[in-house]
Amino acid sequence: MPSYKLTYFNFTGRAEPIRILLHYGGIPFEDVRVEKADWPAVKPSTPFGQVPVLEVDGKKYTQGTPLARYVANVVGLVGKSNEENLEIEIAINIVSDILKAAYESHFDPDEEKKKQHLKTLHELLAKYFPVLDEAAKKNGGHLGTNKLNWGDIYFVTAYEDIRNILGNKDIVENYSGLQNLKKNVISEKNIKEYIQNRPKIPIFVYDLRSEL
Repeated sequence: MPSYKLTYFNFTGRAEPIRILLHYGGIPFEDVRVEKADWPAVKPSTPFGQVPVLEVDGKKYTQGTPLARYVANVVGLVGKSNEENLEIEIAINIVSDILKAAYESHFDPDEEKKKQHLKTLHELLAKYFPVLDEAAKKNGGHLGTNKLNWGDIYFVTAYEDIRNILGNKDIVENYSGLQNLKKNVISEKNIKEYIQNRPKIPIFVYDLRSEL
């Protein structure tokens, strides 16, 4: 088996789907969590000056979604056909757009722009969550296939971050399909064990472990 080393900040963000996928597959890896003060020293050693970085037998790769896709293939959490994979990736792209608006609403230094990003976030949630909810209902609490896949994990990690950005607002409370999806992910044995034991994020007002 290859050796794996994952480098990211001491945060969930773009690395959390990768961490969960590796734990799901029972794959040992070095989980390097960079503190903000140490980032300037670490940055020059990363591809394109960014994280997450996944090292596979010492070779470094970056970009969060491709890395998650790669690990999903390794651990068998992809679709059984090109069409299923297409459905999963469409859902992931939608969630990624929503997550981007959430991060911008939180991290943009311009207060007026932050307000616009927050407006966009709420518009995207209203537009796409009913669609994702129907897809989850159709597939027994999953996105794109009728079994656990990397799209489900991507959704749940994004959900946790967005809920924190919105001050602990439960954005799936009115969507039974997405509630079922969340339960399907966090009740899986290896994923549950990881969430229970992962480092706590001090700034979080909501943590998935509270629902285990």
